[in-house]
Amino acid sequence: MNAAPPAHEQLKKSNKRHHTPEVGESHPTHDATLHIPAFESPSHSLEKVAQSEDVANSASYLIRNDIEMVVDEDEETREEAASKESGHPTPFIQQRDHKLKDIARTFRSEDWAGLGDDQLAIRKYTGGLSNKLYRCTSLVDPHQKILIRVTGSSTQEDGSDVSLADRDGELLVFQAVYKAGLGPKFYGKYKNGCVYGHVDGVQLTIEEVHKPEYAALIAKRLAQWHAKMEIPDVAREPAWSLLVRKWLDLIPKNDLSHVQREEQKEEWAALGIDVVKEMDELEAMLASLNTPVTFCHNDVQPMNCIYDKESNTVGFIEGWDLGNHFCEHTGFDLDWTKFPSREKQMFFLTRYLEAFLERQPTELELERAYVEANKFTLASHLYWGIWGLAQAKVSDIDYDFFQYSLRRLTMYTKTKAALYTLPMPQA
Repeated sequence: MNAAPPAHEQLKKSNKRHHTPEVGESHPTHDATLHIPAFESPSHSLEKVAQSEDVANSASYLIRNDIEMVVDEDEETREEAASKESGHPTPFIQQRDHKLKDIARTFRSEDWAGLGDDQLAIRKYTGGLSNKLYRCTSLVDPHQKILIRVTGSSTQEDGSDVSLADRDGELLVFQAVYKAGLGPKFYGKYKNGCVYGHVDGVQLTIEEVHKPEYAALIAKRLAQWHAKMEIPDVAREPAWSLLVRKWLDLIPKNDLSHVQREEQKEEWAALGIDVVKEMDELEAMLASLNTPVTFCHNDVQPMNCIYDKESNTVGFIEGWDLGNHFCEHTGFDLDWTKFPSREKQMFFLTRYLEAFLERQPTELELERAYVEANKFTLASHLYWGIWGLAQAKVSDIDYDFFQYSLRRLTMYTKTKAALYTLPMPQA
């Protein structure tokens, strides 16, 4: 199905007290919950809700545009290594953690305002590309934890903002997801980040999302996400294409001045893809499927699947989400040998439709879902391929976005002909 305005990095609301097991802790398959944080890049079709003042209050969250958290990634990596080697945090890490604790105290002022630095602990999570994520824990009550997200820089030398996301629109989404019982409490946003609740669990791996017990949990949660999510006053229009066209504005045609490696320029030339033309054609083809527009997650990849062993559910998809999720089985390295087989897809789709329809799906419904999801893998390839081109142009993150883009767009061209002609089963 087409993606309505996507959500962001919130986690599934849990009725349990929060506890994040360390890496390596076992993943029981009974009495557990799987949580899925939401997508990082909200659609610009979302109504703006943030106020222009530096400090603003809402009924349930705080906006502090006067607060900014700036961390040099390379220096942070060096200082973390030095801290680990010495067994003591360096002055740089101490200063970083103090700033994060100040943010935590600001957004949880009712119960944390009086806590000193020695009563709060910071832990950095690893693995994300677009954002940094830190956990802040109260040592007075270790069950009390929040997550602090720091987004990458989106400011050019001339001062213009080239953010690939509508950060103001996140406020609507966070609130709606929390209200629907699909995400944690949202405490608010600051200039280049936001603060929200923490949930129990461990990240799933590429290998684990292939396993039936986890696939079934993810499918069930995605169905709940699609069935329950509504955002008032937001137009139901496919947001994925709106975002892509926004990103295309950042990358003038054939401008590879920011690409350093000659072999990448040659590979791009050999690919010979006109992404604007492909967008026009793909939008028309997908529109002909007449799939419903739903609220989508848009980034259901293994690292965004948080498994809680105590309640046995996933916390966070329709055609877009399904096709994109299958692509995410290949990981950041894009190992296409790990793309799920038809058998694995049909298992997943069966569990998804059972939860969404609240009955057993018919064979025709399963076959149509299979075709729809696979056609939408083309949207996933084009979406993330163009996202990679835009990130390569504007991002300060140390990652080869251009190479990632090349690999996604190459897979798009390889699979396009077969998927365009894949017939939709009829009754």
